[in-house]
Amino acid sequence: MSVPIVNVTEEQIDIDTLILKRGQQQIVMDGYLPFTWSPLGIPVDEQMKFVARVKQTDLGFFPPVIAEFIQGAKGGKEGAEHSAWADLKAQGEVNSEVSLTGSIAQPVLQGYLRIADGELSGPSWKYPIKDIDLDTQLVREEGQNILQVRQAQAHWDNTALMMDGQAAIVTATNLLKNTFDISLRVEAPEQRLWPGTTITELAGQVDLITQADGTHLLTVSQLGGQLGQGSVYLSGTSKLTQLALHALANNTSNFRLAFSQAEFGYADMFKGIVAGLITVRNPQPGAPVHIAGGLTVHHARLGPPGTGGVGAPGWRGLSADFPHPTFDVAIAIGTRVALSSPGINAPLEPTAKAVLVSGTPQRPVITGQIEVQKGKTSVPGGAVNVTGLGVKYRVGPRPTSYEIPAELELSGQVWGSAERMISSATVGGQTVGPIHIYIDIAGSLPDQITVRTRSEPLLSEEQIYAILGTEPFGQLVGTQEAADIRGIVSKQFMGLLAAGFRAKIFQPIEEQLRETLGLSEFSVHFAFDQPLEVHIGKYLLEDFLVSYQHTIVAETTDKWDLSLSYRLPRRLHVSYSTNESGEAQVRIGRTYTF
Repeated sequence: MSVPIVNVTEEQIDIDTLILKRGQQQIVMDGYLPFTWSPLGIPVDEQMKFVARVKQTDLGFFPPVIAEFIQGAKGGKEGAEHSAWADLKAQGEVNSEVSLTGSIAQPVLQGYLRIADGELSGPSWKYPIKDIDLDTQLVREEGQNILQVRQAQAHWDNTALMMDGQAAIVTATNLLKNTFDISLRVEAPEQRLWPGTTITELAGQVDLITQADGTHLLTVSQLGGQLGQGSVYLSGTSKLTQLALHALANNTSNFRLAFSQAEFGYADMFKGIVAGLITVRNPQPGAPVHIAGGLTVHHARLGPPGTGGVGAPGWRGLSADFPHPTFDVAIAIGTRVALSSPGINAPLEPTAKAVLVSGTPQRPVITGQIEVQKGKTSVPGGAVNVTGLGVKYRVGPRPTSYEIPAELELSGQVWGSAERMISSATVGGQTVGPIHIYIDIAGSLPDQITVRTRSEPLLSEEQIYAILGTEPFGQLVGTQEAADIRGIVSKQFMGLLAAGFRAKIFQPIEEQLRETLGLSEFSVHFAFDQPLEVHIGKYLLEDFLVSYQHTIVAETTDKWDLSLSYRLPRRLHVSYSTNESGEAQVRIGRTYTF
């Protein structure tokens, strides 16, 4: 900051060219303020004049200046709350001149602010706000300072935002003391909301108008558009008496969010049709809004969810800084809804209690029950016939968590059964058949789930999984990584299934390849929760063995070992080995027979 000349007289403080500068950008201010020595201070009812000018200044100049001002207003203490302004990125050209005249008690604001080719972006914003074109004017009318929005438009991705209107400015510290007549219009021929969902013919209007009694009425008029062959629209009003984020739910509101056969999708996790109505209303004057209603999902496909999230350590509700509405929302499963993945297609039983949401965002409670339709689940290749499968769940505060936000936990029960009829199989060198295999799934969420098998005639679990290993049984658990599979079935189940695969698939292949290639050694070490290891070896000369081992590790660098070994007289041998890390070793040993 630079202040070349400041004169203090008996009546005023004259400031000649005060410059607020950051880099090559600056704001220039000059003028005078009333002043008295006795009593020492600035009289609130005497005339002043102050003018600030910004000429062809980059919009990026302002966010860090505002952040520093806020930090200074908080005392500049280290560890003070980080300002979001510090992370805001901006560009564009700003031109402005604003004069402050009148008195401290009755200020008069006049001037203009124009922004051209502006753009704003934040670290967590999906899209920047771009093409900002703003033209505002400050005028004095009927004893009031009026901010006129002559033109304000911008784009958020494909969506156009347009604003006009005016506001009578009384104070900048409490917006509710000002008077508004502002309209915001939204338009887009097509806007992608998230992967799998695009809204078309997006339109709507939001108005903020101060009523004759001083009430600020926010009105949302048919904000929404088409989702496939259906639609979704939000409409309603809210009387604004509080603007703090945590208190927004205390405003008197009446909104309707209507889904009319709306086609939604989210990546590979969901694709289907949603119908229903959600209302946002105050159950009684002064009470927080109550979000209630019901939605029905039909003609839908549910894919496997992503890993992590629910039930993970430290998973909590929203903080107390967010609004505190109450919930009573039900999501029903209608007709033709199926759980689908590359390995399974399971039509779900229609139910009105698939998802029930209650509580608050700080202490939510989500419960429900989902079951597959008996006998209608299909697995590619017909490996098993799933005769039943269901889950009853609850996500809510831990019993020992009384704070806000609450720590949440996942609990519930899982049950299921499947069967497989095999005409014949070789067990212990003998042909046995027919064999009827039964699989039972039971346990508690999130991770106490076990899978047990039995058969007629009676076989061990190792023998059962060895038989199933010849079928595409792995399709039951889809294509998730081993870590995800272990979260669905027991470690014992996966170990036994791996043993079955090895007994029925890898061992015959090893023997055939060893004979075909003339190898001295060939083996495959396989388990669902371990890397796949392949070991080969061959005697190039009578006493000279070359062996190679390769370990395939998902998402990391593969591991390998190469060794050369030569047998010497007197039962001595010398070997050389190296690996993917470049490590090399030479060993000399002797063989003893006991």
